[in-house]
Order: sequence, then C-alpha cells, then structure tokens
Amino acid sequence: MTITRISSVLICLLFLIQCKKDDNFVDRLTQFNFNTDYVIKVPATSITSIPISIITPDIKTTSDVAFSDNKTRADLVERINLKELTLTVQTPENGTLSFLKSVDIYAAAEGLPEVRVAYKDQVPANVGSTLSLDVTGVELKEYFKKEKYSLRITVTSDEAVTQEYSVNAHGVFFVDAQVLGQ
Repeated sequence: MTITRISSVLICLLFLIQCKKDDNFVDRLTQFNFNTDYVIKVPATSITSIPISIITPDIKTTSDVAFSDNKTRADLVERINLKELTLTVQTPENGTLSFLKSVDIYAAAEGLPEVRVAYKDQVPANVGSTLSLDVTGVELKEYFKKEKYSLRITVTSDEAVTQEYSVNAHGVFFVDAQVLGQ
C-alpha cells in the first residue's frame, strides 16, 4: 500500500471511530438554524386591559431557500421548532414596548390547527425597545411545508398607544433534517 492509501484508510477509520464515540456527530451535520423577520403593525388605541388581535396577511414560507442552502428539502425535514422570538420597535423612534401587558403569538396554515408559538404573560414595565418572548417548542414542520402561513398576535396593553408602532419580529428556528443523498 502506498502512503497516500494508508493515510486515506486511517482518516476513514478515525472518522468511523469518532462517529461511534459521538452519537450526535451525524446529527450535528443535519441540524441548522434559520432566521425570519416580519414587521408587525400595532395600531394606536386608547383601549387598555382588553386583548387586541392582529392578524397578519399571509406570509410566504421561504424555508425552501434555507433547506436548499443546507442541502436538504421539506420532505426530508424531521422537525422544526421555534428556538427564539424577539420583538424590537422600529418606529416610532425612541419607542418602547412598555405599553404591553402581555403578548401571545399563534401560527396558522391551511388545513392545520392554529398553535401558540410564543408568548410573554407578564411584560416588565421597564422593558425598553426589545422583548424576548417565551417559546412553546411546538412542532412546526407541517406549517413550513405549506406555501404560506399567517400569524395572529394578541396584545394586551396596560396603557394607551397614542400612535401606530412598527415592531420587527425576529425568529430563530431549529431544523433537524436529513441531508440529500442519505
């Protein structure tokens, strides 16, 4: 055997040993995060302590791009979960989310039930312009296989909102999928 062939065999053996030592090694190759951003418009209102529902227009699922970038596709996805969701005020300038008492975000898609994906039951009074929501960990694979989905955001305020707010919702999704060709 040549030195090159021996080196190749040794590298393969080390790879196989590593795979046996670390059961999660292959999983790490097929798991990734992808990010989404969506702007939510919170209307001005003088009503407080009563939940207001904001229903978004249909949102086109762009997960196919993330799947392709990670060498997989929707039918090979084993699970998708929302990992984190952060709300950040875009306008008004110097605006804060202190008017919020609570927030609930639900996802819906054609033929699938509405599911609660994120929430904050008690928004701190000193919240500032950014708020990290608690996530439910609900399975979202079937929602991302759809062409589009919608969000229903329910906000309860504890003070009047004197002007419309534009709030960016930044989501990070965890995806566990099979790699193409496996």
